[in-house]
Amino acid sequence: FTLQADYTYELMLDFDVDRSINLLGNGTYQMKPVIRIHPVATTGAIVGVVAPVGAGATITATSPADTASTYADTLSGQFRLIALPPALYMVHFAAWDTSLYKDTALVNVQVNAGQLTNVGIVTLPNK
Repeated sequence: FTLQADYTYELMLDFDVDRSINLLGNGTYQMKPVIRIHPVATTGAIVGVVAPVGAGATITATSPADTASTYADTLSGQFRLIALPPALYMVHFAAWDTSLYKDTALVNVQVNAGQLTNVGIVTLPNK
């Protein structure tokens, strides 16, 4: 299996009893464990772009059970919040230059396990 970056996984082990216990020709049994491994993504991620790029921003995602934050890339405005437990998040964008730009927020941003939630371009309003 292939694991993708930016997610947390649990590995489920499945012990196959039927294939693990073998009757030998002399009437005895032999144990040769057969175990299958299944990866299960347990977290998701939020991605997007903050505009204008020169405004810069600190991005904070908050749910009842978790808070995570990151910074917008200074050249592209892109951001990525990773390893978020599935939930509804409020995503707050705080401008670095508060004399020119106001903060803004997105509410009810749904994060699902194993999925990227792309919020697109978020424009910080001028003051």
